[in-house]
Amino acid sequence: MPAETPGIGLVRTVEITPVAGGSKMDVDGVFLSAIAGAWARADYTMPESLHVQGVYAHWKNCLGGDYAWIVVTHPQLATPAVQADAGQADVNVGAPALAAVFDPTNGARYLEFWNAADDTLIEVVKIASVSGSVVTLASNLQETHATDVTLRARFDGFSPVRGTHGLDGGFRLLNSATMLLRNEIGITAILPAGLILSLRLRTSVVVGAREMAVSYIFRKPEA
Repeated sequence: MPAETPGIGLVRTVEITPVAGGSKMDVDGVFLSAIAGAWARADYTMPESLHVQGVYAHWKNCLGGDYAWIVVTHPQLATPAVQADAGQADVNVGAPALAAVFDPTNGARYLEFWNAADDTLIEVVKIASVSGSVVTLASNLQETHATDVTLRARFDGFSPVRGTHGLDGGFRLLNSATMLLRNEIGITAILPAGLILSLRLRTSVVVGAREMAVSYIFRKPEA
């Protein structure tokens, strides 16, 4: 029990004895806003190696058709060395060292295609393997991607990848609300410093401004 020291009036000073063996919890987060018919992204770079234990998500003024999800991505970006045409199942990123970022043996699971302005997600495809500078995909591309698109390696995600372009999974949002997303009996594997927790919001064409904030609940690894 903590020892209580009498204070002035109703104020008391309480000395807390730390509990040995516990894991320290940290909280940090991101905010984004979006217009109708658009994508928005808010990236959080891991400042140190931590577990994710849960997420507080708050959204405001969302409308029918709005949805969002969170993924873990690599900070290294790439572009195709040559155009990748619809119907083919590989992408050449120009260098074996760069292709290693997208290698499933290194943890990459999906290849994300963003437009040249890096503000619109076009397509998400599962990665099958990497050989040299070529990333082989598990299915054919739905779109043709020029050499100016932005490629991201997705390591993990907290929603299923579904739909013809891999863009349909996610948490549906409506009105304004706050929700705790948490697995009470587990935490993620350690996410190394430098990896990115990326919040993505897709808005419907219904006119109106939307806002979303996410606070990540972290646990420090056991010493």
